[in-house]
Amino acid sequence: MDYDNYYKQVISMQHRMRDCIDEPSHADARKLEKVFQKLEDDVQVKKNPYTIRDDLKQIENICQSMDEAVMSHGDVTEIESWIRSSLQKIR
Repeated sequence: MDYDNYYKQVISMQHRMRDCIDEPSHADARKLEKVFQKLEDDVQVKKNPYTIRDDLKQIENICQSMDEAVMSHGDVTEIESWIRSSLQKIR
């Protein structure tokens, strides 16, 4: 795994996620922000791919249960697609 390149992708998606959130004070939005920050930190220090996979799965679970008021369905789908792609790269 190319951690440096993947780190750039995580930062890019993290910024995209922040731009897409319609209700930043919502509990799901705060959870999503927190787990994305953990993912960023874990990739930056080059943690075990299994740890990174767990972070991605947490983000996916939050997205799947997220209320439409927090983020539009299209934006959630974009994040989920990125997660699936990331999970394939880690395998």
